[in-house]
Amino acid sequence: MIATLAACQGKPPSSDSITGGDPRRGLDAIQRYGCGACHRIDGVPGAYGKVGPTLQNIGERAYVAGKLPDLGVGEIDARDIAAFLYHQ
Repeated sequence: MIATLAACQGKPPSSDSITGGDPRRGLDAIQRYGCGACHRIDGVPGAYGKVGPTLQNIGERAYVAGKLPDLGVGEIDARDIAAFLYHQ
């Protein structure tokens, strides 16, 4: 309902309302899961990986993900990671 109301007022919904996550916890989750070993992620120390695609401007993408093994990222951590990436 909140996102719909914001859209009706001409404002895009905030990334926090889209993801339902917390960007501060997202940074911690990114570091715990070692995302920077494969991905370049601005704002994450040591995240200069070149195996996976860069995660810059992920909020502008219409499609996210691909064929990967299950890395065991739970829903709450995934939402927090998404919130962090959207804030970049």
